[in-house]
Amino acid sequence: IKNELQSAFLSVIQRDREDEATDRGLMRTVCNMFVQVGMTDVKITKGKDATGQADVLLWSGGGNKHIYNTHFEAPFLKASRDYWEAQAMLWLESMSCLEYVRKVHQ
Repeated sequence: IKNELQSAFLSVIQRDREDEATDRGLMRTVCNMFVQVGMTDVKITKGKDATGQADVLLWSGGGNKHIYNTHFEAPFLKASRDYWEAQAMLWLESMSCLEYVRKVHQ
């Protein structure tokens, strides 16, 4: 499940980078799941979502971010580096220096 979730989540992030429609709320939830899985002394309380409309379960507790760091953050950073390196090469090949600088500063 870990590899499938990781792969699917990185795929959604890739689509978001390419300006495809994505559910950022769902992305936030999945990211939080990676953090919550590593928690100890978990306390679950009922609260409201960011809009204040819907009931949600709020997780809190101690622990570490080992699961987040190893199963999401590290692959995410590698995928980000690979994506932006490829984008930079495409932009350098197809744009003037001024256009490239403008694009990088967006």
